[in-house]
Amino acid sequence: MSDIRDEGTPTPDELAEAAIAVIKTFGGDADEATVVQELFSLYGSSFESVYGRRQVSPGLPRWEADVLAALALAVDRGKLVRDDDGRYRLTGAAIE
Repeated sequence: MSDIRDEGTPTPDELAEAAIAVIKTFGGDADEATVVQELFSLYGSSFESVYGRRQVSPGLPRWEADVLAALALAVDRGKLVRDDDGRYRLTGAAIE
């Protein structure tokens, strides 16, 4: 199997922005499972590609690893904070 991203598969930047948009729809606060589920509903067809289904570790498909990396990217950029209880909250930088 290839590590080359399939055409139409969202980039980490696109996933990070989509995650922020999803969290906005939940009033600026959402748990990780909700964000992952909502992103899958948005991008499910591309996540079902060979690239997206590839397992990066036991039980973790590439698409899910990409979503979790995108959430971490948004945190690193200061647009989200992750609480100890696994909830993501928007920061002022994401609201602007």
